[in-house]
Amino acid sequence: MNFIKKYSRGIIIFTIFILLIILPLIFPNPAHIGMFIGCGVASILAMGWLLILRIGCLSLGQVAFLAIGAYTSALLSQKIGISPWIGLICGGVVAGLIALGMGVVVLKIRGLSLAIITFAFAEVIRLIFSALEIFGGHGGIMEIPRYNPLPIPFLGRIQFDSPFSNYYIMFFILTVSASFMWRMDNSAIGRIFKSLSQNEELAQSLGVYPLKYKVINFTTACFFAGMAGAFTAHYYGCLYPGSYSVHHSVIVQIQATVGGSASVALGGLLGGFIMVMIESWLLNIDPRWVYIFYGSVIILITFFLPDGLLSLHRQVRNWTKPSTGNNK
Repeated sequence: MNFIKKYSRGIIIFTIFILLIILPLIFPNPAHIGMFIGCGVASILAMGWLLILRIGCLSLGQVAFLAIGAYTSALLSQKIGISPWIGLICGGVVAGLIALGMGVVVLKIRGLSLAIITFAFAEVIRLIFSALEIFGGHGGIMEIPRYNPLPIPFLGRIQFDSPFSNYYIMFFILTVSASFMWRMDNSAIGRIFKSLSQNEELAQSLGVYPLKYKVINFTTACFFAGMAGAFTAHYYGCLYPGSYSVHHSVIVQIQATVGGSASVALGGLLGGFIMVMIESWLLNIDPRWVYIFYGSVIILITFFLPDGLLSLHRQVRNWTKPSTGNNK
């Protein structure tokens, strides 16, 4: 039975991988490809949020690390001339280091207080980027260098000046992020993460140092958020602090919740892609419908699918299961 389950999961993962590769070929419209890129960024943030949830912590500040990665890479390439390819790593590293320092202090706190702190942190970061001229102030940063051409075996020298080519950069980042967080979630350290959310005191009595693993978890999620942010800086070519409001952190939480926490990688992918695609469709109809949509989703998921879309098959089976009670 376990073999069949693993085999089925492998087929699903392989199918998703192939589908993501051929998406720009099926939908070559630049507007569609741009939407898929947005889906990839949202998925990375949702996966990070779900990974943090594994340790029983609620973060409302993932968008802050997206912004940190974006501004880091943009300033390094614009002011110092560092290649955007190196900036991708630098954005992730700086976001990870800030998460490391922040985590050592705030991850000792539990419950709603941690959510409030991360919420406030995101707003502080946005205000700093808005206030200081080194970060461009309210006007943001313009004319951020694009990705340099790269010689790729069998394909020649590739220019990364179109949504099509940029999609595959995002695809690579998304694949690395999903693979790493999936492997972490399904390893011994992942089991430690889950034990912390279930009973931290018991885990500590068995020799687990909770803060150490919480910091590892938090830093990993924020590192990939920083990489995603660095990518967006060079893809869009401009940054505005208003794009990183706490509103977007709440959206990340909703997207991750919709996907489901049964799997960090699959839940993040499912929630990120579905929610961003529906949001993009609604924006073309009437932007006001977006807020109605998100509000409705929160209500529906809370009442009918508290474990997200990944649990849909189980819920349908429960709903359609015939009653075993005796009819009188």
